Amino acid sequence: MYIACGPSDEATKKNGVVSVLVEQVLHHGAYNPEGPNRRITPLEGVVVTVNSSKGETIASPTTDTQGKVRLELPEGSYVLIVPERNDEFASAYSPAPERITLVEADSMHIDFRYAIFAP
Repeated sequence: MYIACGPSDEATKKNGVVSVLVEQVLHHGAYNPEGPNRRITPLEGVVVTVNSSKGETIASPTTDTQGKVRLELPEGSYVLIVPERNDEFASAYSPAPERITLVEADSMHIDFRYAIFAP
């Protein structure tokens, strides 16, 4: 999914691009973040809230089937937030909000990962 926020034409500064990926990581058995006992799944339908540095919501796009969102934002500071889980994995570790600062034509990638531990 692609979301553009703010003006973006040749007469203005170029917007920065933020690529977001939201996944869940299911760990089986003893915790080993790099071990073979984990399964990573992209999460579709997760709302990624983008707030300005003043706390105003700028955008709330939803991840696509690959767990991705692409944002085009004007220069500035933002906080990206994904919701806590409220399903059978409610006890999962939810990702913390990400604070970012974009400068003109900047590009960055943010990964949000929900960690789920199973016996």
